[in-house]
Amino acid sequence: MNRAKKIFIFLMVFGLFSLFSVLPILSRAEEPVLAQTEAEIRPVELEIKGPIVLPTSGFYPIKDFFRKVRLIFAFSPLKKAELRLKFANEKILETKEIAKTVSPELVEKSLNSYQKESEKVKNEIEKLKKEDQGKFLEKYTAHALKQQMVLENIASQVKGDVYEKILANRERHLERFGKVMEKVEDKEKLKEEIRRTINEVVAVAPPVRAIKVIETIREIEEKIPEIKEIEEEMIREASQSIKILPPEIREVKIKEQIKIFANPLITQEIVERIGKEVPEIAPIPAVEVLPLIILQEKLVPLTEEKKIEVLEKMTKERIRHLERLQEVKEKLETLPAPAIAPEVLKEVIEKQLRKIEERVEEMRVIPVPPPALEKIKKELKESPKIKEEMIKRAPAMIRELKLEEIKFVPPALPVKPSFKEEEKIGFCGWSTESACKTDADCLKSGCSGQVCQGRAEEPIVTTCEWRDCYNTEVYGVKCGCFARKCQWSR
Repeated sequence: MNRAKKIFIFLMVFGLFSLFSVLPILSRAEEPVLAQTEAEIRPVELEIKGPIVLPTSGFYPIKDFFRKVRLIFAFSPLKKAELRLKFANEKILETKEIAKTVSPELVEKSLNSYQKESEKVKNEIEKLKKEDQGKFLEKYTAHALKQQMVLENIASQVKGDVYEKILANRERHLERFGKVMEKVEDKEKLKEEIRRTINEVVAVAPPVRAIKVIETIREIEEKIPEIKEIEEEMIREASQSIKILPPEIREVKIKEQIKIFANPLITQEIVERIGKEVPEIAPIPAVEVLPLIILQEKLVPLTEEKKIEVLEKMTKERIRHLERLQEVKEKLETLPAPAIAPEVLKEVIEKQLRKIEERVEEMRVIPVPPPALEKIKKELKESPKIKEEMIKRAPAMIRELKLEEIKFVPPALPVKPSFKEEEKIGFCGWSTESACKTDADCLKSGCSGQVCQGRAEEPIVTTCEWRDCYNTEVYGVKCGCFARKCQWSR
């Protein structure tokens, strides 16, 4: 297609777009949108104008077609990358506008359109010359951080199926963001760019955004560990903003802050960390209860299966999140008619603990332990409830992690029952559940042969009384490698 034809097409499309965009502008006031709060990223911060023609409009295909025409006239890779980033910004704000007012299917379609555009931005970055790439990555870093905040703001205001879709999209965005950031050679410069962006965001509304950005930092920290210190800075800054508030409005303001978090599982943790800096907020009962209320609001519209799926997305095998989930489960168990069955949370915790066990098993065979193993050790030390669960589930693994304060104590032997009671009890030996590959890795130990343990473990010492429920032949059990653990099984 020659240049004259391109110009002709451009002028035609521009004329059509100008003509037909008048109606949606006039009717836009009829469309309900999410309320704007100080915590939310504004269009100007993403260097765009507020969305007028939304995906709910019949004129939206014209808007999309016009975007394609603009790309045709973007003759340099850098210009194309900048346009793609602009379109991604527009699409994420369009999704924000419709998220609370339309069907989950349309929201998902809008989110998918945003994700596809974001993927195209990533592809355009790979085509850039090295000098252009370095310049563009600075802009990309700032805008990608703000996009993540937009996703979090949407998640804080929706529930049910839409909430589940937003969580999934946040994770996809973080994965993509992490991969692009791997290309940045100067990690110190990257850290400074992230710090500059966060300071710029917080400056718009310091008291409100100082707490809100902590959640964003926590999310991207797993992809870019270098920014850990920025999180600590924001905790201190948020603490200062709370400290200067009059005592009579402090609780109200903190409750407002908690409500704008996308993931209620981390709110209590952040409040506790701020509480160490500002002891005055520590005894606020409403702050302890509010995350549970928010969690229920998010999940109640979902089926039991979907609730489990969403909770798995919220925890993502993070031990600190499982600790919070365990606390929520304990609170639910005290309620006469909880909105969420505690069994749902219990199943999620069990599934996530199994995944953590598998991760540790994989890391243990590596000659040089990876940093991830140290992270798990650190999180277990800081999460007493989950540490206790892990001791019950995999005592051998816990010993091998060398957590000094964890002392493995074999289960106390019950008082010897009568013969009839013994028949009801069944086999009463116990296992260390040491990791194994074959039966040869396991052996019987204990004075009465009642323990199944790993061959590499130190022998287990027990008392020497005999009980009929130790008789492996009667109960048809054997010590072997089952589900990659040394344990008794039939």
